[in-house]
Amino acid sequence: MNKIKFFAKSLISAIILALMFFSISQASNITPEPDFVAKSKILIGESITLPDKLNGKSIQELKGYDIIADDIEKIGNLNNEIIAYLLIYPNIKDKWKKSAEYAEKSTKETTINEVFGDKFKPLNPDSLMENSPYKLSEANKEQVKKYIENHINLLNSKNFEDFIYEDKVVEPKTSAVFYSNAVKKTENQLKKAYEKNEKLAGTIGEKVKDFIRKNIIIDFKIGDRESYSSIKKNFQPGDPLYIGFEYSSENIDGEIPIEWRIVAPNKREKIGRASLIGGKSGEYKQLAKGRIPEKAPPGTYEVIVTLYPGKGDYTHKEDYAIGGIPVKITNVFILGKGKKIRESYRPGDPILFVMRYKPFVGGDEKALFVWNIFDPKGNKVEKLSKSLSLKLKSYDKDIQTKYIKAKIPGGIMPGVYKFQAQIRKGEGIVSSEILTFKILPGLKPKK
Repeated sequence: MNKIKFFAKSLISAIILALMFFSISQASNITPEPDFVAKSKILIGESITLPDKLNGKSIQELKGYDIIADDIEKIGNLNNEIIAYLLIYPNIKDKWKKSAEYAEKSTKETTINEVFGDKFKPLNPDSLMENSPYKLSEANKEQVKKYIENHINLLNSKNFEDFIYEDKVVEPKTSAVFYSNAVKKTENQLKKAYEKNEKLAGTIGEKVKDFIRKNIIIDFKIGDRESYSSIKKNFQPGDPLYIGFEYSSENIDGEIPIEWRIVAPNKREKIGRASLIGGKSGEYKQLAKGRIPEKAPPGTYEVIVTLYPGKGDYTHKEDYAIGGIPVKITNVFILGKGKKIRESYRPGDPILFVMRYKPFVGGDEKALFVWNIFDPKGNKVEKLSKSLSLKLKSYDKDIQTKYIKAKIPGGIMPGVYKFQAQIRKGEGIVSSEILTFKILPGLKPKK
């Protein structure tokens, strides 16, 4: 036992030698609490958090969440690190103060009760966590505890405090120097974590604002009645027309400026400005109402709503049709084996010609769907092309998909081919963009 005590005292002496740059007068001079300590408490109280759901959707499912998720996690980790230092700091600051005050009266070794009173306990993560004023989840508690353990190791307080706690005696000068150094180290670590957190919070704040704005829900309501529950997207000249939308703007304060445009097939526009209200759910906003002119250009009309114009330009779009064919082809593409995009094909290869479109009608209305394939000379390739009479809306989604499967015929001319999709109804025709793809010569069998 005496050997253990001798070793412990030798270790403490080594600690004191290592801390000689702190004079006793410095250790006795209790410095005031730096302003960043109080600021750290405020910063973690104002920590940026996100709700589990936004506008009725899980936060993780929303667009742009991956952009802010890493920064939110970093801020959470820094908050937990700051909390660890804030739990340790008053404990060691009080021990420093009591050690320095006693050393002013006497430098002789004395009992720990004389210096610290009868409540002295070594730094302990569990006891510090028990008295924590901060509300933490179980996961955060574990992380804070880990930060406390790491900092206790950095301070090397376990060896010093465990020894004087077991021995029940302490040298006031030694204690003052030790705790003075521990306080300075803790302040330095706290300041670093605070500055990192403050800097990150400054940038993440704008990112979170952008994320919330991007996920305002705009649900267009275009119909032929005043009631905004009416939904119709295919109109004729003379029909009544009401254009508006329902919106949800949770976690936003104040007004949301918007600019809206209705773009006709001839590119003429009707433009307006309005405001939405933050913090709403399922609120209706009407943009326009009236009767469609008899000479309205037939075709697809586009409604464009821009939130915060000039300050982010968060855009939402919807279409409706007047006269003509009640459909809009949104895009076409070509897929190969395994439904993968390929640039070239050979005879015998499977190929899919896909069209995606938006119908403005429901029910059982049919139209003629056409897939036209043209060879390098401009001739239609009958073995690949196809026409089918199909329902315009075969399932309950805004965008519909239809495709045909084929195989590249043997003996076909190599070169660049073209694919164009069409939807025909009555005399109306809607055509897609033209896509090109290559057909390479067939492979010769090995001899």
